[in-house]
Amino acid sequence: MRQLLIFIFFILALYSCTNDKDGYKIKGSATGLVDGSTIYLKTLNKDGRELIIDTAIVTKGKFNITGNISEPTIHFLSTSNSRGQLIFMLEDSDIKIDLNINNIYLSQVSGSKSNEDFLRFQAGMDSIRQESNNIVLAYRKYGLSNEQKKDSLHKLLEKSSLAMQDYPLIFIKRNPTSYFSLNLINLETNKLKVDLNGYYKAFENLSDDLKNTPKGIIVKKKLDSLISVREGSKL
Repeated sequence: MRQLLIFIFFILALYSCTNDKDGYKIKGSATGLVDGSTIYLKTLNKDGRELIIDTAIVTKGKFNITGNISEPTIHFLSTSNSRGQLIFMLEDSDIKIDLNINNIYLSQVSGSKSNEDFLRFQAGMDSIRQESNNIVLAYRKYGLSNEQKKDSLHKLLEKSSLAMQDYPLIFIKRNPTSYFSLNLINLETNKLKVDLNGYYKAFENLSDDLKNTPKGIIVKKKLDSLISVREGSKL
């Protein structure tokens, strides 16, 4: 009996250790930044405003940030010596960030599954933007001197604009188990002009695991409130 209890205790202890989250550990490189430069880790508060949650000092081109997060969420990284900021999905894992101080948007992030989903979304949006840019260039080259070509390009430009507007919803519907999809619903519904009914349906299409997370419950309440306000304004 005593041996059985010892065995059970050992299994429970092992299970506890293997399931214990160590939080996130960001190991960053910032080649080119002078020692003493500050790295800022930021998130959004409930009002959608940026909030600094941690800082790190660059030493020999390196910096480290550790902490805990309950769920994968969009965060921002910026420096005291460069413009712009890196947008990425932070989650409890070992994350490596190679900052590009000349263009922080081109920085490399690895070690976060949710961030991989975010990068796939960005790649889709970039493809639509590039198509739109090509149409604009063609419009400038041919549109002004050729009415028929001008009308054709104008229609293509409108189609590209709609594609960019619709892509977030399409991505969410195709990725119902991704934490980034949940975050995307939260971000898109901050916009003044948004298809609330579409995003409500997209939320309902998410996996139950996502919808029942603390953030999922918050997003659901937000959608209910926004729809209620919109319906009330029609009366």
